[in-house]
Amino acid sequence: MTTGAGQVPPQATDDRAARLAARAGLGAGVAGALANMLLVAYAVLAFVRPGPVQAALFPLACAAAGASAVLLIPLVLYLGGGSLVSLGVASMAFSAVALLLMLTGLLAPVAGASLLAGCGMGFAAWLYLLCRGETVPRRSGRVGRRAGVAALVGTAAVAVGNIVLPTSSTAWLAVLVLGGVPAVLGWLAVPAWTLRVSRWVRYGGHRGARVDDLPAA
Repeated sequence: MTTGAGQVPPQATDDRAARLAARAGLGAGVAGALANMLLVAYAVLAFVRPGPVQAALFPLACAAAGASAVLLIPLVLYLGGGSLVSLGVASMAFSAVALLLMLTGLLAPVAGASLLAGCGMGFAAWLYLLCRGETVPRRSGRVGRRAGVAALVGTAAVAVGNIVLPTSSTAWLAVLVLGGVPAVLGWLAVPAWTLRVSRWVRYGGHRGARVDDLPAA
């Protein structure tokens, strides 16, 4: 006679998955925000005071970005979205591998930047498409859609400009600015979106409660 003692209730399994996704998402958001701050500092110091301190910030930013990419995978899996899951997971996995190879010197910076641009556009497309549905609350969805579009369009413009335009030409600089500004704004918003959605998942929003966003802390 089966007593059911060895069976795991579906609700308990869902709770564990939610806790894992929420904690991993929290780590991804913090690591992503750190990577963004380090990259901004690296870019500023490149103009103000280039040197060993500035050079040391880039590998630190790569390490933080790689950690963020890996930690995002459980949240992507938990949010689901059918065929979108493969796009989100593949984008983050390849990003993490590319950053690791760049850190170890096994991948040249130019090739690494191209691979990361492709992965970034894949993730931005996943973010936009996911947030078009009812998977996340309305306000988080609005932020995700805007961040996804800005990151996707801006990153694509910069990538195409680097391929087809002569470096340091007027057109190249114009595309760099016009594409770079929305790309930077979009990627700066991604960690904030991740933290918000992770906290929402922690409170059980993905199990069907249409919390439009979160209870007060």
